[in-house]
Formats: sequence, structure tokens, C-alpha cells
Amino acid sequence: MAQRVLRVLFIGNSYTFYHEMPKLVQSLAQGQIPMECEYSARGGVDLRLHWRKMKSRKRVEEGDWNHVVVQERSSDPLHSGLKFYWYGLRFVRAAHRIGAKPLLFQTWPRKAGHELYQSAWSGENPERMLEKISSAYQKLAAMSDASVIPVGEKWWKVLQHFPGIELYDEDGHHASLAGAYLTACTFAQAFGVDLKQTDFVPKDLNPELARCLRDSV
Repeated sequence: MAQRVLRVLFIGNSYTFYHEMPKLVQSLAQGQIPMECEYSARGGVDLRLHWRKMKSRKRVEEGDWNHVVVQERSSDPLHSGLKFYWYGLRFVRAAHRIGAKPLLFQTWPRKAGHELYQSAWSGENPERMLEKISSAYQKLAAMSDASVIPVGEKWWKVLQHFPGIELYDEDGHHASLAGAYLTACTFAQAFGVDLKQTDFVPKDLNPELARCLRDSV
């Protein structure tokens, strides 16, 4: 009997679609888990816009998804108050209604020295920013019966142990190809992919660097 295809919908913004990260997840799963990853994402949008203006809500409700991944605009969990929880809960409940497992995409902190750290609400440094992001996503997970995918924590691990690996794009907050690959590896492992049994490396990423990133998840 053929194995059922695992269908995943990612809802987010540029943190989701940079380097077509969901497609990297799908490629990492090849040969192990039949998977189709799609995304509803637009640069700079938050979950409120996804729910009220875009087609993301309809795509959740009308799709045969196994997982729905929810990613809020990167700084919103730090300062938007109840809005993050209000719309995060709506997407989680929409996923539950169709029998899908909701997953919360915990994002990473900005690069050290980024201008965002001039604002006190940011935490003022990467470690504190990650703590605040993690706390917000864990709180939403506890409120909504969802699971957190700790992408930000995996980034932090690599940043601490391998400071020579550049996970950031030139702007200091989006992902480089290496950062997108690390993010994809984190999701692939959560979906059951054995990262030691995959040799997928995207074009333009050094194979040894890719192996190091896989081993870090």
C-alpha cells in the first residue's frame, strides 16, 4: 500500500518564504516521507492580515492538511499585546476544526547590533529577544493545544557553537540560505524525517556546511 502524502500548509511572511523554505522541507523528506508543502505568505504581513484580508483562512478551511504551520510577523510577539494571541488562536482553532495538527513557528532573534535593539521592548539583545519570543509562543501553545517548533532555539545553538556560520541575510534579520536550510531541517525533523539519512543539499550551499547544520538540529 502506498504511503499517504503528508500535506503541510505554512502561513507566514518572508521568514517563511525566503529561499522557498517549505520546498526545502519537502526536498529533505524525499525518499523517507511523501510530503507536499505549500505556503500562504507575503512580505511583512501579520496574522491579522492573513485572517481578515488574505486567502489564508480559506486555504486552511478548504484544504486537506495534516499540519498547519503558523508564523507571526517576527517582532509582533514582543509588543503587539493581545493581537498575537487573538489571531494565533483563530488559526490554531481553524486547523483543529479540519483535523490538522497546528504548529507554531518560533522565529529567531535579530542579529547582534541590529537597529531593532534600540527599542526597549525588543529585549535589547539577541538572547533576551529570543527569550521573549519563546515565552510568547509557549504561552500561545498552552492556550491553544498547539506545538511549538523551536526554530529560534536551533538558530541560537548554531550561533553559539559555530559563530563563523552566517545564518542571516545582509539585513541582519532575514535568513541566508544556510539559515533557511537550518529552519527547514528543524521542521523536517519535527515531521519525522531522519536527518542522518538525507543527503539533500540546495544549490549554492556547501555540502559540509549543510551536514553541520543537519547535525545541529
